[in-house]
Amino acid sequence: NPNPNNPSPATSSFEKYLISAGYDKNNNGAIDNNEVDTITTLNVSSKNLTDLDGIQKFTALEMLNASDNAIKEVTFVNIVLNDLNLSNNQLTKLDVAACTNFIGGYAKFNAQNNPSLTCIRVSNAQLGSIKNYKNNWLKDNTANFDTSCN
Repeated sequence: NPNPNNPSPATSSFEKYLISAGYDKNNNGAIDNNEVDTITTLNVSSKNLTDLDGIQKFTALEMLNASDNAIKEVTFVNIVLNDLNLSNNQLTKLDVAACTNFIGGYAKFNAQNNPSLTCIRVSNAQLGSIKNYKNNWLKDNTANFDTSCN
């Protein structure tokens, strides 16, 4: 809901966790953009999350650790993200192609131990970084990086 004065109540496991952790500053039962748009680092490891719905509100997020959860699908639109740990989840779909800062030797990516994940959508620029800095891009052998995933 785009109206910050009347936001939709939290329904995702991610937003419910954020509310319980005190990120709902105005106590309206939802996470508003202005409550999280300056956060650069977020650790939600081992929080029994099944989704990351609402992660797009974290527009300044550079580092996210969401390992050891039960997350199945994530599409990131966060352009400044450059350190992502989604290891030990239940991922079937992962898209980081819109994360334009996810290039170069400083980018860190971990999607290991997601046995159902077969394709990770990346951009052409990211494919170049993956080749040059493969030790920074960790995934299972059953998963491939590609610019289009079916």
